[in-house]
Amino acid sequence: MSKSKKVIIVKKLKTTFDKWMADPEIKERFDKEYKDFVLSEVILAMMANINTFRNFPPPSVLPDKR
Repeated sequence: MSKSKKVIIVKKLKTTFDKWMADPEIKERFDKEYKDFVLSEVILAMMANINTFRNFPPPSVLPDKR
């Protein structure tokens, strides 16, 4: 009795995102819009931090913890 070996070939499936990024026109548009999105998120985060720190007392009013 000989044992036969089965060979299984696994094909990586492409996601919809992978298919879109294969199109240079769509990829270029995505890259530009993503950069704009990230920049706006960074600006919003910085604005939130400014408002948070605005409510803190100045360093001269904080107790000395030496």
